[in-house]
Amino acid sequence: MVSAGGCVLVVDGVEHEIVAVEPYGTDAGRRAFPKPAQLVLRLLRRHEFRLLRTGG
Repeated sequence: MVSAGGCVLVVDGVEHEIVAVEPYGTDAGRRAFPKPAQLVLRLLRRHEFRLLRTGG
């Protein structure tokens, strides 16, 4: 997906055009999830997150 420069992501039957994939900071990436998931991500030592930009 990253090398292709974009894709279409389908969530609950709704298509979202992804036009860019960017690195996302560890703290901001964890905060994007609910508290229980943040704890799991921390315990699993996940620190790489990506921000998916959608087309307007």
